[in-house]
This record gives sequence, structure tokens and C-alpha cells, in this order.
Amino acid sequence: MRKAIKHETETIKGEMTQVIYCKERIKNRVSDAVQINWFDLNAK
Repeated sequence: MRKAIKHETETIKGEMTQVIYCKERIKNRVSDAVQINWFDLNAK
């Protein structure tokens, strides 16, 4: 019984980590896109 609970906890932790990681990646992508656009605007 305890093993099952531990496994569930690990799974939830893993999923939370994935979600945080995805959010970070999206944030980085957005900031990259903004920077590129900003450089494009300044270059013109």
C-alpha cells in the first residue's frame, strides 16, 4: 500500500516538474521571439 502511494507521489512530482519545465521553455521562446523582432525593428 505504502509503495503505491510513494509511486503516486513520485509521478505527481515528475508531472509538476514537466509542467514547470514546459512553462520555462515557452517563456524562453517568447522572450527569444520578442528579442528577434526587436532587433528586426532596430535594423530597419
